[in-house]
Amino acid sequence: MSIRIKLKVSLFIVLCLLGSQNKLVAQQSFTDSTPTDTVFEEFSSYLSFDISFSNNNLASSNTQSSSSSAILSDISFYHKSGFWGSLMPANYPTAEISSYDIDATLGYLYLFSNGFDINTYYLHHSYIGDTILSGINYEHSLNFSVGYTFGGFYAYTDAYSLWGNTSNYFTDVGIGYYHEWLVGKKGFNNISIFPFLSCSFGTDYWMYDNLESSDFYQTKLDLLQNGYSWNTFDMQSIDLMLPVTYTLKNLAFSVSYLYSVPTKKYSFLGWDKQSALMLSINYMLIVK
Repeated sequence: MSIRIKLKVSLFIVLCLLGSQNKLVAQQSFTDSTPTDTVFEEFSSYLSFDISFSNNNLASSNTQSSSSSAILSDISFYHKSGFWGSLMPANYPTAEISSYDIDATLGYLYLFSNGFDINTYYLHHSYIGDTILSGINYEHSLNFSVGYTFGGFYAYTDAYSLWGNTSNYFTDVGIGYYHEWLVGKKGFNNISIFPFLSCSFGTDYWMYDNLESSDFYQTKLDLLQNGYSWNTFDMQSIDLMLPVTYTLKNLAFSVSYLYSVPTKKYSFLGWDKQSALMLSINYMLIVK
């Protein structure tokens, strides 16, 4: 599961938990392109604990047709000043060899009163295990996003870099719609959905990191002969995310469906259409 996808789903669940405690007012916003409905009448700091199971490790850089389940956890702290941090270990139990990663993030979110928000964070990535599941080989990442809320809709664009064997640069643009239904007489519980569609663009330098000289030359030749460029920044995929969440006071139970369709160039290079189903349980502790 891509760290960015996991952040989206985790922060969406946090939104639902905050909503269940009547902390929300009219405007909606996002963290890492994920809804975090604001503005709060009284923005509190909070701790978030999350564990998830995915039937498919849906990495954005997966050039293999194989799939593997994943168990992901997330411990996050969000301070009312706007600073936030997260520690996200993941394990892939069905991999042929022991495989796991740990991602640590530190970021800052600012919410404007006119519906705009900006978010930036640094991420440190560590992975040990089967290279097929590793995706892009990187250690550091910088991310910056800008979003705008209008009604129940949210539109955003972000830019981020992954630094490893090669330096790669990406951007996503997307739009989604958030809606919730209150459950129970007191309205502390709710069911919420957030269908979200995005397009991903990026460089392809990482594609050739582990190729021998002969394989690299042949891949380059195949691309050129079929009308595709290489070592370029171009569109990579169209992605759909649909989380459905039920909140019960400080607990949230979420089911998320994810689907990714590669563009023709990346289909030619071996990418398949990918889908995943993720089940999550989240507990949030408000810190005054």
